[in-house]
This record gives sequence, structure tokens and C-alpha cells, in this order.
Amino acid sequence: EDMEITPRKVNPGDMSVEHREAANPTFNPGRRAEIKYRDLGLEAATRGDMRAEVMHISEGTSRPTGWHYHTADVQFLHMIKGWVKMEFGDAGVVTLSPGDSITIPGGTVHQELCSSDDMELLEISVPAKLGTVNVEAPEWARERSDDYGDRSEVHKVGHAANT
Repeated sequence: EDMEITPRKVNPGDMSVEHREAANPTFNPGRRAEIKYRDLGLEAATRGDMRAEVMHISEGTSRPTGWHYHTADVQFLHMIKGWVKMEFGDAGVVTLSPGDSITIPGGTVHQELCSSDDMELLEISVPAKLGTVNVEAPEWARERSDDYGDRSEVHKVGHAANT
């Protein structure tokens, strides 16, 4: 499925300086109950062209999200603390550790499997609105649904991200 590119709507001269202090965080409502989403001010500064949040586990470890994709142009993740395991059709299981990052193009089917109970993850999306569309597990994933080990070598070839 072709993703529509979201036209940028704000010129740099129309953006604002936004300052957020770590000592006085603002949290946004999020997609998942066990995660707190700390607003970094990018959405306000760019008037919705971009969003940046730090995701913190707030209720123990995360649970599998199930297969889904996002209706944004791109999602960028950078691990600050802890770890997270995600699964993709073309890359298999990917573990992000502190300092690791991953860029996920809009429309890429994936799932989060689990994370550490101290996870802190920077998430940036373009545009700010990041819709989530739940989908059925890809056929290859249904065949191996009980195996959540590292399949990065198994699935490097032959599985498009949008299946």
C-alpha cells in the first residue's frame, strides 16, 4: 500500500522556541497504558509538523503490542535507557539497547514484543500525529507465533514489511 506523504504546513519562520525542563515534565496521553509519554515541545514548536516524546515504562514491563503500522511519514526511535525488542517482517527481531536507534517508515508492519522495566525511549514522528492501525499477523508470523527468539537471520529475505 502506498503511503501518502504529508505536506509540511509550517514555514521555519512560523515556528516557535519551546523549552521543556526535565525537572518539570509534561506528559501526554499515549497509545499504551503502561507507558508515560513525556512531551519534549517539538509538536508545539513545529505546529504539528513533528513530535518528540520520551517514553517511560510506568507499570512494570511492557506487553506485546500485536501487529500494527503507523500512519505517519516516519517514526524514529532512540534508546536512552533499558532495552526493547521489536519484530519486523524484513529485519526479524531487533533489540534496541542504550544508544541504538531505528527509523521506521510509515506503513511498516511491526510489533513490540517486550521491554525492560526501566525503558526510556525517545520517539520522534513526522508529522506529529502518529495514527496506529492494528493488522492481522503476517502469515509467516502466524506460523511461528510461539517462537519469540531472535529471528533476524531467518527473516532477512522474502518478507516485505508491508505484508
